[in-house]
Amino acid sequence: MVITGKFVFINYPKTGSNFVREVLRKVYRNRQQTLGLYGKLNAKWNSRDDNFLRELELPNIYVKHGIKKSPHGAYSQIPARYRDRRLVSVVRNPYDRLLSIYDFRHWVRYPSVPRKVRELEFPSFPDLSFEMFQKYLDTELRLSWLPEIEMRTEIGIQTVQFIKMFFKAPGKILSSMDEKYIQSDKFLQDMPRITFLSTENLNSELYGFLLSQGFPSEEVDFIVDHERVNVTENSTLKRNNLWTINMLQDFEYKERFLLKILKHYGFDYGKPLLKQ
Repeated sequence: MVITGKFVFINYPKTGSNFVREVLRKVYRNRQQTLGLYGKLNAKWNSRDDNFLRELELPNIYVKHGIKKSPHGAYSQIPARYRDRRLVSVVRNPYDRLLSIYDFRHWVRYPSVPRKVRELEFPSFPDLSFEMFQKYLDTELRLSWLPEIEMRTEIGIQTVQFIKMFFKAPGKILSSMDEKYIQSDKFLQDMPRITFLSTENLNSELYGFLLSQGFPSEEVDFIVDHERVNVTENSTLKRNNLWTINMLQDFEYKERFLLKILKHYGFDYGKPLLKQ
């Protein structure tokens, strides 16, 4: 999570959030180089100052096992004194995002499924096919993401993560969610007002957002051509043929609520190419 004098940036994992954080560091580092001692002290301690930037690592509320602190703080974790600021984050095509998560292999380095379960249900771990990886995520969701919640309807891990990250009272929503809620528009009341940028056009959209926040063009012009940060080696565009009809149908059912929310915000993603 990044706090500035004007807005709060929520780091949604595997969407380009590292790029945004790196760009914001550069912008504010360049600003502060021109400040005198008083200006630097004011920028450090006065959260209303235009030069104020603070990065927070917060308790990991997403999984029961694994990393204890995370830079991917949720809306519900924003300190009260910053709650009145504009919110911004990045969203990504959920189909591509799943492939990126698979390729990035954070789930191998920091497995949140207990070892005994992995050995029993996924004996080839960490050498899992994409199809087996989806089943692994179902297990991870059940045991580590929602260990104390008995869901009333089936939803996928990306939907759960989105709810935990962006809803005002995620625990309450997850414990009471049913199909009627999914089919309604009540999520509009349960989310704060937030600006979503798209991974696919992140350079230009981040540039435009900062201009709208009053940043001079000479401070942010470099963003348009800035290289991406922490890009997964295997291109999801080249790996979309890993999908099968059954995998796609399963994914679209479990992530139907997420796909609906993204469509409301103007992100209507097409289906990936299927394996021939």
